[in-house]
Amino acid sequence: MTTPLVPSITDEQLADLEKQCEKFAGFAVNSTLVEQLISRLRAAERDAGRYRWLREQGESFQWYNITRVDPDDFASLDDCIDAAMG
Repeated sequence: MTTPLVPSITDEQLADLEKQCEKFAGFAVNSTLVEQLISRLRAAERDAGRYRWLREQGESFQWYNITRVDPDDFASLDDCIDAAMG
């Protein structure tokens, strides 16, 4: 397994960041924007995890289960990969 270019952020770190944002309510910090960024980061972490898992499967993986998914239906593709990941 290779080391990712950017280390993953843990759910605990994101939860801590959310708590910290609550302290800034009423200040010039846009907490809604920070919450949106956290949500996007969580989604990116899930996508990165799928990519790393697929990459690590190499030639031994039975790709036909994933290639039968409609390539324009990304949610279905994500669900299929998630199911294969267990």
